[in-house]
Amino acid sequence: MSKSKAEGIEILKEKFTSHGSCFVVDYRGLTVEEITTARQELRKNNATLSVIKNTLARKASEGTSFNGLSEHLKGPSSIIFTDDDVVDVAKTVIKLDKDLKDFEIKVAVLEGNVIDTDGIKSLSKLPPKEVLIAQLLGTMNAPIANFASGLNQIMAKLVYTIKAIEEQKAKQ
Repeated sequence: MSKSKAEGIEILKEKFTSHGSCFVVDYRGLTVEEITTARQELRKNNATLSVIKNTLARKASEGTSFNGLSEHLKGPSSIIFTDDDVVDVAKTVIKLDKDLKDFEIKVAVLEGNVIDTDGIKSLSKLPPKEVLIAQLLGTMNAPIANFASGLNQIMAKLVYTIKAIEEQKAKQ
């Protein structure tokens, strides 16, 4: 193996180990302008698009959580690496798939799990991370809020009862 290939494998291995997720797309037929547009759109979500050689990517992914990627690296491939909100990146990838005729989604690897195109489409329909966190916190907060409201009602009834007793004694 030549020195440049070994260096390429090391660079890719570093990308695989430093990123939590990736999307693999086929870029065959895209113009330079379309690839530039795709890169700009992905950069908005802190994702990077890298055109790679499949053999180098297969070797670099060995021993990483992206090992399941090897069987999907056929034909011209480009990998989109991301650490940020994968839902936003999935939405961008789906949008690019619709907007660019020759942009084709192959597969994604999220936290070591290989996800097909249908899974990516489902992922893109999820609300943003902040909304999901807010929904979770709201769900977790509901029992506490209901408990506090119940205690408040008990205290209010106690105050009304004491006030009624006071008024009744004042009449006597």
